[in-house]
Amino acid sequence: MNEEELVKFTFDFLCEWIENEPASWTYGEEELKRKELCLNCEYYLPVRNVCKECGCNIPSKISEAMESCPVGKWAPHFESFRETTYHEIKQRIDERRGE
Repeated sequence: MNEEELVKFTFDFLCEWIENEPASWTYGEEELKRKELCLNCEYYLPVRNVCKECGCNIPSKISEAMESCPVGKWAPHFESFRETTYHEIKQRIDERRGE
């Protein structure tokens, strides 16, 4: 893919993302790893099942591939993003282009 094609794909990708707001879910091991880290974290509030640092609901936060821990214990997960959001949006772009 040359630079012009990459720029066009990026533009199409972002337009599709904004229009449809797809979710990017984490897969099995990554979600379990995140859950374990959160449940054992000093910022975890078990009564409310939230993070004291960011206020997020833990089950929701750990299941979203593009999320990250506010204190750096885990980062966005590329493989989950690629298998969910990227795959879904690329398929829509290809269909629109007739590919």
